[in-house]
Amino acid sequence: MEIKNTILYCRVSTAEQEKGSSLDWQEDYLRRYCEMKRYNVVAVYKEDKSAKSGFKKRTEFQALMKYCKEHRHEVDYVLVYRWDRYSRNLKEALINLDYFEKLEIEVNSVEQHIDFNAADYITMLSLYISMAQSEDTKISRRTREGIHASLEKGKCTCKAPRGYINKQIDDSNKYVVIDETKAPVIREMFREVAKGVYTPCYIQKVFARKGYYIHKNSFLNMLRNRFYVGEVFVPEYKDDKIGTIPAHYVKGLHEPLIDKDTFERVQAVVNKKHRPKLTKRAHPDVFLRQYLKCPQCGATMTGSASRGNGGKYYYYHCSRDSKHLRCRADKANDLFARYIATLKPNYAILRLYGEIMKEISNDGQVATQSQIAKVEEEIMAHEARLAAATNKFLDGEIDATLYAELKQRVELEKRACLSKLDMLKTPKCADIEPQLEYAMSLINNMEHHIREGRLEVKRELIGVMFPEKFEFDGETYRTNSYNKVLDVIYLQTNELRGEKKRDSSDFSEKSLQVPGAGIEPAQG
Repeated sequence: MEIKNTILYCRVSTAEQEKGSSLDWQEDYLRRYCEMKRYNVVAVYKEDKSAKSGFKKRTEFQALMKYCKEHRHEVDYVLVYRWDRYSRNLKEALINLDYFEKLEIEVNSVEQHIDFNAADYITMLSLYISMAQSEDTKISRRTREGIHASLEKGKCTCKAPRGYINKQIDDSNKYVVIDETKAPVIREMFREVAKGVYTPCYIQKVFARKGYYIHKNSFLNMLRNRFYVGEVFVPEYKDDKIGTIPAHYVKGLHEPLIDKDTFERVQAVVNKKHRPKLTKRAHPDVFLRQYLKCPQCGATMTGSASRGNGGKYYYYHCSRDSKHLRCRADKANDLFARYIATLKPNYAILRLYGEIMKEISNDGQVATQSQIAKVEEEIMAHEARLAAATNKFLDGEIDATLYAELKQRVELEKRACLSKLDMLKTPKCADIEPQLEYAMSLINNMEHHIREGRLEVKRELIGVMFPEKFEFDGETYRTNSYNKVLDVIYLQTNELRGEKKRDSSDFSEKSLQVPGAGIEPAQG
């Protein structure tokens, strides 16, 4: 008796695998059949693929076909458990069977065996595969109807979007809840886009740097998803009996993550109805470009991007000659934040400044010309005292230590008068308390605002602090012009300007507080 060489093919879909069907069970069943028939099993191919995918997308079946072609005279049978394991599409099945017939290999089912020598074999084959195809069609239709009905009720029928988690009690009780760990980040993303300051793509990159990477296209799709405002999209539904139901939105059963006002403002930005323009001058990565000047030629420094292995990298460089200075923007920005961090407020002066502001605000009257003139006279008197002290020092009438003390005290009094003059010329504010609190917060947290603040906040702070451009040599900053009011408030103005520290006898804190000899009797 001639021994027949046989190949076994086992297949289950993912859904069938979950319901208890097993590839191993099919293989064991087919092997027992071959032992009974005394067939020689030369190969076994098993895969977890739906029959709907067709033969071309079944990798194991393609390998089986290749093996049969290469060993066409060494294989007699290809056996499956049932015909629905082989195919659920009659047209594709007949074409594929023709391929094996040309190789003189018989494909057959163990449970639904067909005698291909019988006259009605084509009828039986068509019946078995058509039944499987018909079952698939019914299952597909019932599934489609069930999904449509669930969507109409506002249920989520697929994987929940970012910020939500799928929950399941059983097959018929599925729902979504807010993911409390990811939801705050999603809300923050929407809020940043809604502000309209930066483009969505830039915000996507900012959050990616913080560790929350979302692909650009996925990020834009997330921003457009109305699921976040508590709505569920129901696609178009076609039916032979009732016609076509157009696509529409329904109120979802889940809790909204984003309020509608924020969501609509986001849509205006995403759909380019309100598209923020990030020019080179106002680009967040080179926010200092308007304020820097080249240390070699004094020209305004500009900023530009270069592409590298990791993407775009921004640089500051001289607008006249880039060879003068070229520095990575992230390094320069970090150094600037550290530079600002050296500012230490003189809290006594800060409190005094606040009291003066409140006093002027509560006075109830706009400063008169006579008040302004009086302060201007005081400023002129301080300048005259300083000139007199300078002349005495040059003539050798006083020593350097006494001159330094006199000079510092006179300059401090003059600066206080200048601050008062600025405030007198400023119209009274309606509610000074919130503005004072905000100003104090800015002064105490200057480094934080420079590092983490919005672009417009950074630019406004820098513009107020530095009336003129400042120098940057790649490592340190230097300026000769500084806001007069802040000059009084901060203790380290000279260091910020880039000047060397003076010794303890010059500009010491004690000399600001203790009157020198000759003005008032010294206290023993």
